Amino acid sequence: MNRRWILSWFFGLTFLINWGLWALLVFSPQFRLLTGAADTDSPLLYIGGYAPTIAAVFLVSWIYGPRGLRSFLARLLRWNVGIWWYVGLIVLFVGLDLFVRYLTILTGGYVPAISYSPAMAVPLALLTLVTTTGPLGEELGWRGLALPLLQQQYSPLAASLVLGCIWGAWHIPAFLFSGSPQSIYTFPLYFVYLVCGTVLMTAVYNATGGSLPLAIIVHGLFNLNGAMTINGIEPLGIFIMCAVLLVAAYIISLRKPGAVFTEPVAIR
Repeated sequence: MNRRWILSWFFGLTFLINWGLWALLVFSPQFRLLTGAADTDSPLLYIGGYAPTIAAVFLVSWIYGPRGLRSFLARLLRWNVGIWWYVGLIVLFVGLDLFVRYLTILTGGYVPAISYSPAMAVPLALLTLVTTTGPLGEELGWRGLALPLLQQQYSPLAASLVLGCIWGAWHIPAFLFSGSPQSIYTFPLYFVYLVCGTVLMTAVYNATGGSLPLAIIVHGLFNLNGAMTINGIEPLGIFIMCAVLLVAAYIISLRKPGAVFTEPVAIR
């Protein structure tokens, strides 16, 4: 199976699983009464959130067999990329969050109360790895399978824009849940934030030789910042955050010229 077919199958299965399950929560009051749970508490929310990883594991198992799956999952152990990558990215996200809040206050904008100290950023980011579906539920798919194959066809920037748009669209049902703090009116800002974040994550991924553990942790930090900012801070603050993410991605891409991480297939 060539890479275009693998990508088509991956994106198709990811949307089918996620949107199919989440549609039951959004459009089926009868199902909501049957489960007795709010949308944000339903098991289907979490199962749907793991759609990218489920689709990736299924496709790798189907195409490459047990040996290929072991090789694919072994990429989760590619964590030894240097402590400064972890420290630098944590400082970037925490510092960016605090800077945008301070700037918003200076310009008279509204800032939601901060619920964590900078010292708590690391444990909270790690906590999101096990309490939310995003990092573990998505990164084996988005960065583990899709990104390497997209970079076989496109430049890192183009691959990031394609993946970022798909990743953003995939989140649409999450803005329709009852009881969710996210409003559909904030989705355009969230979409732009995701696309810019994807550019940064691609640069980090390539510069570290395809480190999935780092991608998972960055996703956790990304979620932590997004939860604190997208739902409360003025649009100007979001645009500043996006600009800083893009500048950081550019600087990282210069650090190792030509360090684009591509593979003929998603595993070795």
